[in-house]
Amino acid sequence: MASYVRPPPGSETFARTLPMPETVNLEVACLCGRTSGTITGCLFNHHICHCAQCKMISGGTHAEFLCIRNDQLQIRARFQCYDYVFGIDHTRLYRCNACSTPIYTMILGQGVEPPAIKVFVGCLTNTAWLDNHQPDFEQSVLRRCAWLPALARPEEGSEPQPRTTETELELVPRDS
Repeated sequence: MASYVRPPPGSETFARTLPMPETVNLEVACLCGRTSGTITGCLFNHHICHCAQCKMISGGTHAEFLCIRNDQLQIRARFQCYDYVFGIDHTRLYRCNACSTPIYTMILGQGVEPPAIKVFVGCLTNTAWLDNHQPDFEQSVLRRCAWLPALARPEEGSEPQPRTTETELELVPRDS
């Protein structure tokens, strides 16, 4: 059972005590399908980041990642590689060579051996896995868009409930 911890005052990270690492075997792919791969092994974590860098890379209000060791991802394709430095972090971004879908980032120069890889959750081919796997934490929460809800914190002693039914979407005309 995971328990939630209150971050220190002024902290930008909402975190919970992480459960035991889960062993996964997940497939990833880009938008055009030319780049694909498999994540095999234990996840370090599943997190959301609201920093300006992740917003720019993902093209959204935040980025969501699965963090793994670099030897846990086997990719079948060629990449476009981009190096950038943000603060003290040196990061390498890997995108599909054909459609430019961001697949993963590798954080370099932090003394992590092997370097950690952050795989974009949007590349999972079976997104049903996400229904039962809420992110473990958020970071850079002070930069979260005001209209975006915070990561839900379950009541102490309760377990997250998996979705069991399809959610119906009702389109409502917008007032002009």
